Amino acid sequence: MRVLGGPEGLRSLTNPKAIIYDRWPALVQTSIPKVLDYPIRSLSSSWEFVSGLTFFLYGEGWRSRLAGLSALIKAARR
Repeated sequence: MRVLGGPEGLRSLTNPKAIIYDRWPALVQTSIPKVLDYPIRSLSSSWEFVSGLTFFLYGEGWRSRLAGLSALIKAARR
């Protein structure tokens, strides 16, 4: 059941976004980074690459991370 009245109802219907601007644009200018493009040619290889990268970065224990690194290298060679 969704409540439409009050602050909770308004909060549930909004999509918050962060807006960032340079405070001193003459001194410091923030650029938008380029699109990250993984060097993968096929859809199945891309899944293996991303899952290997995830296991390598967030795996529990050194064995899981080593298996993720191995999968990452294998997927990058394809």
